[in-house]
Amino acid sequence: MSALLTSTAGCSDDATVSAASDGALIVSQGPENGGNEASIGGPLTWVGSCLGVGGTATVWPEGTDWDPAASALTLNGGATLTLGEQVHGAGGFTSLDAIASSFGQQAADDLAECGVGDQDEVALFNVGSTVRAGAHPG
Repeated sequence: MSALLTSTAGCSDDATVSAASDGALIVSQGPENGGNEASIGGPLTWVGSCLGVGGTATVWPEGTDWDPAASALTLNGGATLTLGEQVHGAGGFTSLDAIASSFGQQAADDLAECGVGDQDEVALFNVGSTVRAGAHPG
């Protein structure tokens, strides 16, 4: 799970998605592209073999890093979280089919390896956006 994939429809032409080498993170890469205005938020959780938000598999923005030795997620804004702590940011929810259409089939396959099924939603933080620690202020 270490493919870099070029985006097509739905995201910036410069956006890609890849899985971190430890397999715990699915990460998008590219410049900020605006994107969805929905809010993603909840506790940091395991979703199968990957890190997600509130029990939903998640595509994290570039700069997010998982340290398996410390069991700590460092957000691209600099905050460090452990499992169960709250996280929030802008994005939306989508399907594996939409992930495949936007980022390529390998991205959908990487999410399926985490345990995401065809009927499951995927949380997708906006590419290039900043994710923050804590509950959503609204």
